[in-house]
Amino acid sequence: MSDEKHPDEDQPDKEEREEAQDDLNFQEIYRALNLDFIEDDFDGNGIPLIGEMHGNLLATIERFVDEVMESRDLAFTSDGAKLTPLRFARYFPLMPALMRQNRPPWSHSLKVERFFKTAEMLEPLTLRYPQSKAGSMTEGEVFNAFIASLRASCRSTAFRRQLRQQDMRTKRRLEKLRRYIENLFRLYSRILVIRIDFLYKGAGDAITLERVLKDFATLVNNGRHNKIFEHQIGSIRRLEYGVKDHYHIHAVFIFDGSKVWKDAFIAEMIGAYWVKITEGRGHFHNCNRAKNKYRRLGIGMISHDDAAMRANLMLALAYLCKKDQLLWVEPGQRVRAIECGRLGSRQRSGRGRPRQSGPHGGDGQ
Repeated sequence: MSDEKHPDEDQPDKEEREEAQDDLNFQEIYRALNLDFIEDDFDGNGIPLIGEMHGNLLATIERFVDEVMESRDLAFTSDGAKLTPLRFARYFPLMPALMRQNRPPWSHSLKVERFFKTAEMLEPLTLRYPQSKAGSMTEGEVFNAFIASLRASCRSTAFRRQLRQQDMRTKRRLEKLRRYIENLFRLYSRILVIRIDFLYKGAGDAITLERVLKDFATLVNNGRHNKIFEHQIGSIRRLEYGVKDHYHIHAVFIFDGSKVWKDAFIAEMIGAYWVKITEGRGHFHNCNRAKNKYRRLGIGMISHDDAAMRANLMLALAYLCKKDQLLWVEPGQRVRAIECGRLGSRQRSGRGRPRQSGPHGGDGQ
């Protein structure tokens, strides 16, 4: 399907177009990351690479950097004999834990990376007691110097330009996905949204980028002759790269909701097909089997007139667009992170939204 708008396409204003982008702040994305990283994403010591505590602490760093950028405050003031706590004093006891969140080879958001880079000036201090001496200064005064340095770095023209460029890229991606979904709802009275994470058992050099892309292309191309995909009307795939050369794909498959409705069952069949295509090397995570874990559900059956579910779907897509701002490992090769599948011959050729409804509106789990 072309990304170009039809002349009679709805034209939401700028505020409406950016609603999903604005609603999904970094706390929401880290919360979703906690759900995304499943049981086999561990580092070499068996420690989960992301989890509720790790995600929450990264969100704390984001909030800290934002507050530093927007203010002139420090953590302590001194009269020569005594330190008096100020606004940022509450972050002082958190610093040892926050500094431990840097876990190469993960790259983090621009703000978190800038925090870690600036925090190098604190090493080997542990910042335990504000009054403790650290050379000619107290630890509280060293923390003040860290805040001042972080503020100057984050307010630089170059850093602000990086933030703007990243935000623009994300907005372009999200606008493309929004048009894609709007075009589907223009053609179908309801759609069935299925999300599956495609992964591989183990990791290493054997799981190359070319291997992953070829396996996924095989699944998509063979799907044209597979009854599982008979009523598929669209797809979105998000390529990601984890530690230990671990590539994986977050995929969204969209079906005509008047023809199919058992979303969790269909997702299971697609996952089994992935295992077959990869000759047992691959495995999958059926997100539609665990819909109760999502605070704002954006998968399953969605009617064209269900404003709440449609908004949740756009939030889910905004998450796929924005998450690489927060946690990402560069694959070192140029490849599109997000792609929309082109709709094939199964798409309706006529204009306008069909109004006939199938007998079922649930997910049939």
